[in-house]
Formats: sequence, structure tokens, C-alpha cells
Amino acid sequence: MIKKWAIGFFSLFFRKANNSRPKQHIAELLARNYLDNFNRQSKYDILEFSDFHSVITNDQDDSNIKSQIQGWVITVIYNGRNEEGVIGKHKYLVAFDAELSKVITGIETTSVNIHI
Repeated sequence: MIKKWAIGFFSLFFRKANNSRPKQHIAELLARNYLDNFNRQSKYDILEFSDFHSVITNDQDDSNIKSQIQGWVITVIYNGRNEEGVIGKHKYLVAFDAELSKVITGIETTSVNIHI
């Protein structure tokens, strides 16, 4: 009994993990296109993509909670130019629309200091 449950759980887990990979690949391509706007295509090196996830809102009416994907985000670290033309190592948080069809914005987080 436990063995069947474990097999079912892991097959569901791997199906979910494999399901998000094509979406992450699309996000990586869109992020590359975004970076192409202020870099020549062959003049920057992507070091890492990370933290790909959806942005979800929850709407509650009576006792029902509805979750809806509002967009997607991914972090990219690269060597090249940022939007101001500064050459160096940069880290951007790139946000996409809910359909994962276009970049909404990119925010450089390398030099962001938040003081509270």
C-alpha cells in the first residue's frame, strides 16, 4: 500500500517538475531577447538563470478561494552591459505576462539597497 502511494507521489512530482521546464525555457529565451536590447547578442555571457516561478493572486468569495497566475519571474546573472551601458556582472529580475509571451519589465537587483 505504501509502495503504491510512494510511486504515485513521485510520478506526480516528476510530471510537475517536467511540466514547468518548457515554461522556464520560454522564460529564458524571452530574458535573452530582453538583454539583447542593450547588449550586442555576442557581447554578453549569461552565467545563471534561477528562481523561475509564477506570481499568483488569490481571490476569495464566500468560502471559495480561486488562485490565478498573474505573471512569471526569473532571475538572470550575466556579464555584459546593463540598461545604462555599464559593463560588468549584473543580476536582473525579469517579469513576464501571465501567458509567458512578453517581458513586462526587468529590474537590476545587483545594486539595489533597501534601507528600512
